[in-house]
This record gives sequence, structure tokens and C-alpha cells, in this order.
Amino acid sequence: MSLLLYFSDIKKYFPRRKSISLFDFNKKKMNENNFYYNDFLFNSIRKDKNFNKKFTILKTKIFNHLVKKLNSKHNYPKLNDLCWKVLLEPWLTNYISKNFYYWHLINHYKRKVKNYPYFLNIETIDPPIDTQHATELSDKSDEYNIYLLQRLCFYIFGKKKKLLQKKYFNDKPIQLNLENAYPKNNNIFIKFYNFIFLKLYINNRIIFDINKISLINKLKLNFKFFQLPVFTSYFFKTPNYNMLYKDYKNTSKSNRAKLFNFYKKKSLENYLLQNIFKDLPTCYVENFENTMQVVKNIKFNPKVIASDGRQEFNLYFKFWTALKISEGKKFVISDHGSSYISNLDDATHEESSHHSIRWFKYNLKNSVQLPIIQKLRKRERNYKLRENLIIICTELEKFPRLVLWSPIHNENLYQIKVINDIFKKIKKNIKKKIFIKLHPRINKPLFNNQISKYYLSHRKNLNIIDNQKKFQNIFHNSRLNVCLCPQTAFIESFLSGPTILIMNKDFYKIRDEFEKIHEELFKMNILFYDGKSALEHINKVWDDPQKWWHEKKIFNVRKKFENLVCKTNNKEEALKEWSSFFKKLL
Repeated sequence: MSLLLYFSDIKKYFPRRKSISLFDFNKKKMNENNFYYNDFLFNSIRKDKNFNKKFTILKTKIFNHLVKKLNSKHNYPKLNDLCWKVLLEPWLTNYISKNFYYWHLINHYKRKVKNYPYFLNIETIDPPIDTQHATELSDKSDEYNIYLLQRLCFYIFGKKKKLLQKKYFNDKPIQLNLENAYPKNNNIFIKFYNFIFLKLYINNRIIFDINKISLINKLKLNFKFFQLPVFTSYFFKTPNYNMLYKDYKNTSKSNRAKLFNFYKKKSLENYLLQNIFKDLPTCYVENFENTMQVVKNIKFNPKVIASDGRQEFNLYFKFWTALKISEGKKFVISDHGSSYISNLDDATHEESSHHSIRWFKYNLKNSVQLPIIQKLRKRERNYKLRENLIIICTELEKFPRLVLWSPIHNENLYQIKVINDIFKKIKKNIKKKIFIKLHPRINKPLFNNQISKYYLSHRKNLNIIDNQKKFQNIFHNSRLNVCLCPQTAFIESFLSGPTILIMNKDFYKIRDEFEKIHEELFKMNILFYDGKSALEHINKVWDDPQKWWHEKKIFNVRKKFENLVCKTNNKEEALKEWSSFFKKLL
């Protein structure tokens, strides 16, 4: 067994090896011990109570080292730690977590396996140009991930063994998916709006870059501050990456070498300190000054900037926000969805902003729980007329990004197993009404989705929902929803009507404050840990799930959970709370 068994295309690298892959569920019998063949990370690392503390200490040391070196190089003394947090996140957390994961993976096999395989002889890879590019490579690129693994292997063992042949390597270039970070700006209304009202809103005291709300609520929120809304996507447009590659300076190995430090003692911390400047996106090194000059021409000068995610991947918004923070402006990050389960970026929002607006209650000083100002209760049709059962999936990328979430494909495998368990013994009158909802990844072809790929191969008559518009229509007609991941889709479904959650508790680290409520959800048959027990409940309540959903004891637990994970005040009360919060910042 090798490290590459964590990768999805197992047979491509080791075609003769006996191993379980994503598509082995057509077998009559399934050994569940094999199913979790590489889950040592869950048992030995994630369950360590001091894991968050250890990781935070490591990340802090790397961050401080980066800031000192980069401030010295760019001569930007006004860029404080918060500015650099905005600039470097989420790239820094993802980069450290990926190397952290691979470090433990390699050392695990170092103890377990005698014949340890190395990988392709990739001398070097040019670093990405920004956070979005880095994320695409991290999630999808064989070459990038094998390069990181190979370099770690060489660091730990030295160059001792033969490498795999080039023929096993998928060297197709990664096509960047920029739609989330850089939305298109072909909207005629927005162009006309900006042409007419630019002089009025250019001096807004607050920039509300909150996209997960309706236009009406966006107008109302801005009107409370006697200002017109700004459509920020118009000013932080889709970059032409071909032009960025052309205009940006190439990686300068000699200049980066001046930033390197060499450490004799071998450790993960020293490895990261020694290699991180080889992997830093060029926007932080060679093209830092160029990008700063671009955003200086954006004339907004608000006192407060509020965003629900654009600062993560939009190159220009990220740099503009950091520049404004350096000038003394306040920055507020708002959740664009709910991830009340603890994960690796547990406090990234709080670390990267003056204030963090959360869906759920979070006991940190600069964190506040405000009501959700987007519509979540979406199942509007008379429940007696509803007839669908929707199974809502999530989807992991090919390679790992977050250590505290499940490794490659184990969650995908788990979800397929759950769905198969349900299909085996679900009542016949329900089976034809089942729909599988995939993760809404924009511009991601259906055949690239591992869950749909499996079902397209094995269940030709399965109803797969592959776009949001279709999902909304079916969702309104849903009698009961089954969610396979405790994220935003689960909260939206939970607020809309009868819903159950099926999750592998080893895949998620539950915050201490949610342990008790999860126990109560389990007792009330809202939370399950396997498909078979959930199936029994679905068959039992299917004829009238509303009756079960509104039982007094169920209702009380639901309200308790709802108060913890989201505030659902009416629209006017919600907008009033939001405006009161921001007025205190002016």
C-alpha cells in the first residue's frame, strides 16, 4: 500500500495492486475495515485534544516569519499583521494544512511499509499567481500534489530510490475556475446603475459587499445609512489570466533565495520555514507592487468594509481591503453560509478581520451572531402536496485541503455507501421519488463529480440534480430531505421542513458547545451515523413526516438547535440588528 492510494486514480498509478477504489461498491460484500483503509489521521491526529493548539502555534510561527520577511522586502511598514492576514488567508492555512497532512502521511508509511515508493522526478514547479490559482492546483493538479509529496519525501529520506515512470502521470493543464472569485459583469442593469449613480455612492461610509442577500434587502440595509448600494463586482472584475501571466513578472529564484533560511534539524516547522518562499504565490513576491498600484486607483474610501467571502479569492478585493486596513479603516467578515462544525479555519474569520458576523453562536471577543438576512425557509408548497425525497451530498476535491475534514474520497465513499444502503431497502413507492443533489460547483462538468460518476456508471435511472435552478423547483416539492454533510444545505433544509442528517462523526470535529445538542438530535432521530438506521426511520415516517417533525419533544429540540446555529428573526428585526451593529462601528 502506498501514499498514492489516497489519490482517486489509484489504478492508473498501481494497476496491479489490490486496493479499494471509489467504484468498488458493485461488489456483493463490503469489508468496512477496508473501506476506511487510511483513516489513521482521524484516530491518531484529529482526535488529539491539543491538535488545534499545536496547529495554531505552528501557523503563528510561519505567519510571523512570513510577515517579517515580506515587510522587509516590500518596504511597506504600514502593513500590520491584520493586513497580512487578509492578504495571506486562506492560502496560508490551506498550504500549511496540506503539508501537515502529507508530512504525517509519509511518516505513517515510514513506520508501516518496507518498500516505500517515490514519485515522478519533478525538478521544480512555478508557484501560483494568487490564492485562487493556488487553490485550483491544490485541489485538482496531479503534478502539483505529487511535487509536494516528492519534495517532502526527499526532505525526510533523501534521494535514494527510483521514481515512477512519466507514463503514469496525468499532465493535462488545470483549467482555472474563476467564477466564484471573479463574477462576470455583463449585467446591463449594473452597468447603467453605475453610470448614473457612481458620484453618489463613491463616498459611502460603509461598503456592503454582501452577496448572499436579495436585492431588496441590500437596498434596505444601505438606506438605513442614507446611501445607495455598491455592486462591488463591477470594480473587482474578472481578470484575464492570460494577461496576468503576460504582465506579471516571472518567478525570480535569485530574489526568492534571499528570503530562504536553512535549518539543519529536520522537522515540519523547519521544512515549512525553509520551503514556503519557494511556493508563495507571485502576487506576494514578484508582483506585489504591481497589484498594489492597481488597487490604489479604486477610489472608494469607506470607513467600514463588510464582505461575505470576496476577500478570500478575489485578488484585487483582497489587496484593496488590506490597503484600506493599513489606512485605519475597519473590516468585517460575514458568514456566507453555516459551518458550525469545527474545522481547520476555525477562527480564520476572527483572525482576519476587526469583527466577524457569524450564523452560529461563537464565544470569541470579535465575533457576533446576527440574524440571517437571506431567505432560508424555502419549502413553500402545501406539505400535503409534496412528494420528493432529496438526498443532498457534498463533494471533496481530488486532493486534500483541510486536515480536519476527511481525507480524499473517504467522505465521498461514505456518502455513496449511505445512498446504496438507502436504495437497497427503501419502500418501492419512495424509490422513484428520490433525487440526488450534487454540490453546486460552478462550471464543474457533471462527469468530473465523483459521486455522479459512480451513479452514472451503476444506476442509469437515478435522478441526479446537477444545477441550482432544477434543485429549487424540486426542493419546493420535497416531503423529506436527507443531508449527508452538516453545512449550509443542512441548515437551509432544516429550517424549511422535515430533514435528517446522516454523517460519519469521525469526519468532523464537533465544537464542544454543540456536543450536547448533537446527542439530542440523535435521540430525536434527526441525526444518524449510518444509512441503515436512517432508512428505517425514513420508511417509518414517510407517509406523514410533518406529524413526526412537529411532535412536541422534536419541536423543542429543533428550536434549541436553531437558536444555536442561526438567528431567524423577521426581515425588519434582522435588518434593524444589522444596522445597529454597523452604526457602532462608524
